[in-house]
Amino acid sequence: MADTKPNTPTQTTSGGQNTIVIVLLALLILVGILVFLNINDQSQPGSADDKLSALKQRVEEQEREMREQGYNIPENHESLDELADKISKDALTLKESAYNLQKSLSDKDRELRQLRAELEASITINERHGAESTKLRNQLSQVQSQQGQVTFLKQQISDLSAQLAQKDQQIAELGSRPEGSQFTEISKELNNALLRNKDLETKVAELTALKNTMISPSEVQSLKDQLAKLKPENENLKLTVQQLRAEIDRERLYVQSADKLLPAAAKLYRELEKLDDLNEDQLKSAYTRIGEQLKARVVKSVQFETGKSTVGFADQADIRDRLADINPDADILIVGYASKTGDEDQNRELSARRSATTASVVHHLLDQNGNVHAVYLGQTGRFSATADENQICEIWEIRK
Repeated sequence: MADTKPNTPTQTTSGGQNTIVIVLLALLILVGILVFLNINDQSQPGSADDKLSALKQRVEEQEREMREQGYNIPENHESLDELADKISKDALTLKESAYNLQKSLSDKDRELRQLRAELEASITINERHGAESTKLRNQLSQVQSQQGQVTFLKQQISDLSAQLAQKDQQIAELGSRPEGSQFTEISKELNNALLRNKDLETKVAELTALKNTMISPSEVQSLKDQLAKLKPENENLKLTVQQLRAEIDRERLYVQSADKLLPAAAKLYRELEKLDDLNEDQLKSAYTRIGEQLKARVVKSVQFETGKSTVGFADQADIRDRLADINPDADILIVGYASKTGDEDQNRELSARRSATTASVVHHLLDQNGNVHAVYLGQTGRFSATADENQICEIWEIRK
């Protein structure tokens, strides 16, 4: 049997060609990668071409060796060059894309830094605003506290103004009261009138006794007429003196508030305040209870005409008689009432004058001894449905 030479080196199958193509493609891809990796090397502008030429030379040497070994390698390298060019272009495109991506990332990073700076600035502004808000809240709290102090001070000013007005009124009242010289002059005139009246009465008595022998009836009648004319003048002078004396005594005897009364008198005043809505029987029962519990009783009730504040002569005589039975150590309290008709402030002032006048009369009838005080309780209808029957002053005795 003859020996046969192996045909493997000269065999050109499709499988061997595919292997060669794959190897070539791998080499070209390697060339493209090297081109891409070295395309940024600006200091050696010819290095990429040198390497590419070296790779081409190596490829050619490899092709030549493979032809010598019997492989069928096509002589046309145009398709390979085109592929290399395409890979180079793709590498350039990739580089440009990478550059653009890097630039975009750089822009995004710059925007991010700007946004971070803006965020930090916003945080700083918010912190500053928070501090300012806290400061404003503190200032608001201080302002509100100061407003409370201002309201309190305004109330104090209002109270002081009211007190000042009251003092001015008291000063005006004191200024309008008669001076001691005026009182002395009026008292002197009254005494002179009394003396004249007494002289006339004496003359009338003498003339009456001697009318049949000394004077005619016409003369007696003339003297009586003169006496009748002097009597009203005499009574008016007495009432004027009563009012002047009451004005002088008012500051000492009359109190504006029950708080300034003696304890026993203040307690009686508080009890009388509760009786305004009682009927006649209930009021009588309440007075009996007050008499037992507080040892107090009504000595006399003085009724006044509408608009008047003088105590009549009949009431004065009755008061004199009733005061004879009181305890010398007792406290005397005059309680003034007013009817519910008319202005309340005017009624208060009118009743104050009435109770002060009554207290002055009692005070002088007792020879200015004893604890005598007067106070105004208020408008009432407790004594009668008729208005003027509630215009009274009660004289209370409080025994110890």
